[in-house]
Amino acid sequence: MPEGTILFIIPTSFLIYFFRRKKSLSVLTVIFISDEHPFFFMDGSATHEQFLMRQSDILIADGQYEKAISCLDEILKEHPDNEHALSMKGFAYCLMGDSEKGIECLEEALEIDPCSKEVLIIFADACLRSSMPERSLEILDKAISFYPDDDGLVMLKEVIIMVRNKNDIDSSLN
Repeated sequence: MPEGTILFIIPTSFLIYFFRRKKSLSVLTVIFISDEHPFFFMDGSATHEQFLMRQSDILIADGQYEKAISCLDEILKEHPDNEHALSMKGFAYCLMGDSEKGIECLEEALEIDPCSKEVLIIFADACLRSSMPERSLEILDKAISFYPDDDGLVMLKEVIIMVRNKNDIDSSLN
């Protein structure tokens, strides 16, 4: 395909994909278009699952949790053991205020891969955002036990402890 040539494909999901080859790239660059977001770039080897995962990340960042959960459910229909999609679904539920359903999804994701650093971090973040700092610290302790050389996990734990202690001090002054 020559430089600048664009091919439009409209799959059954009504998502539009633009494919463009540039001289500087040896692979096809894919630009995804949706109603919510003008576009994002992915490598031409990206799968539909990767597109949905990326779209759900953007929807969560935009606070569109129900739409993100729909994307993640579509992934989980085909790949029920996808711990990343399941953990992000749990994270979205926690951000929506449904901590019970969110924690359930996160625990299920950890059952799939109990050592997944990504799932453990998402779980700790979800607990922290759901006003469960002690549970967040427990999960980080578990992550640190699996990855003792990861200074980022240790620093994250220290930040949570500092914030918790500051909140304790602030509440005792009120």
